[in-house]
Amino acid sequence: MDQTKEYTQNEYRRLGERIRANSENISSDDLTMLQHFRTTYRQPLSIVFNELEQMAHRVDPNCVCAYRIKRIESIVSKLKRIPRMKLERVGDIAGCRCIMRDLNVVYELCNMLQKSNKFEISKIKDYNKDPDSKDPGYISIHLYARVGNRFIEIQLRTLQQHAWATLVETSDLIYHLRIKEDGRTEENKDLFDFHVLLSHPQLNTYEKQQMADVLMKYNYLERIGNIFGNNLMVRQEWNKKNVGNKQFVLIATDKEGVPDFSLYETYNEAEKAYFELYTNNREGKNIVLSHITDRRFDKVSIAYSNYFMTYNSILFRTHHLMANLVFEFYQKNDIKKFKKYYEEYLRTIIVWYKVWKTDLHAFNQENNKTGRKRTQAKDEWYYSIKLVFNNTIRLLDELNERLKPSWSRWLIYHNKKNMYTKFVNEIQLEGIDINYVIKQARLIYPSLNKQKNKSRF
Repeated sequence: MDQTKEYTQNEYRRLGERIRANSENISSDDLTMLQHFRTTYRQPLSIVFNELEQMAHRVDPNCVCAYRIKRIESIVSKLKRIPRMKLERVGDIAGCRCIMRDLNVVYELCNMLQKSNKFEISKIKDYNKDPDSKDPGYISIHLYARVGNRFIEIQLRTLQQHAWATLVETSDLIYHLRIKEDGRTEENKDLFDFHVLLSHPQLNTYEKQQMADVLMKYNYLERIGNIFGNNLMVRQEWNKKNVGNKQFVLIATDKEGVPDFSLYETYNEAEKAYFELYTNNREGKNIVLSHITDRRFDKVSIAYSNYFMTYNSILFRTHHLMANLVFEFYQKNDIKKFKKYYEEYLRTIIVWYKVWKTDLHAFNQENNKTGRKRTQAKDEWYYSIKLVFNNTIRLLDELNERLKPSWSRWLIYHNKKNMYTKFVNEIQLEGIDINYVIKQARLIYPSLNKQKNKSRF
């Protein structure tokens, strides 16, 4: 098939019909034509993205902006899911995303985009005000910008909203599910409900139990923790790359969560590499091609944490909710449930200590090779390690300070002491003096000593 040929809307419509009818065995000519269709979005996408990025950095200098053209398998899946959908009318073939610090700047940017003279905003979906019934945990604002006869989707969301959305995609990859695309099904209902609960600002005791039971059933924190631990060293590989002017990032993550990535200077060479990788993807890797102007690792991995498999900040919420549940059953003097959730809480902390240890080892190796000269990349890496470690330590110390002994709770407190002693012994085998580490954490967070008697749960 001639890749330089221009096609009519009717030809693209018939292409969509052929793909839907034969989605498991698409001909090479139709795949080539579909790739051509994707690339027709390049120019309008660039116009929208440039305007978006300029506006976004005026209201939030630390925002993260990126764009992508929809992956081939995602286009095919959408055509299958929505029988009446016409290929040329798919609204999110090309999309920009902006991740911002809070909801106030999200709405400020949304208002600015509606006044742009570079494109027309034809439609707005605000999931903050009108949640998606199929995916009630998802929150974002979607705007659809029209440039000529092409529509470009713009997603605006906060960092917390983005962390939740990418964690759903990470769960899909790890457990081989389709929560994002299919919504709640019989196959994925436990993990679907778990993610919905994580999106709620407040949970009652029963809901916290539901969440904790799913964590334990699927060994969730350990599975994801081990993958993040293995792939935190991706930062080390990224720092070795000669990024320069290479603004296009091709990321391929296998079914075990191990990512590989390549960088390109031009759109054409990047799309060529994407199509070649897709058509020869025998291992079933999750592939995305993205453009991002700020190519510092922390920015790229925020935009695509579900591909890079770096630590997702929403997991701090699972630690906090588990600690909350432990404290509630301690207060109720429910020994059976207290033991169940406190043991799991301590076990997951050991998992995250191993993540921290792995990453710190990689950092020290890199630091020894490059000497003690400070660089922005090294500072960001070290900060990310300390962030995970210090937050985990702080939460552990706060919880234990609130599990106070009393005559009415002497038996549950005795169980607590035995379980914590076992935990200390296990963590020492990992080479960590937990008592020393907690003392250091209290120097960093002096508020711990001032609020010992105030429950923060």
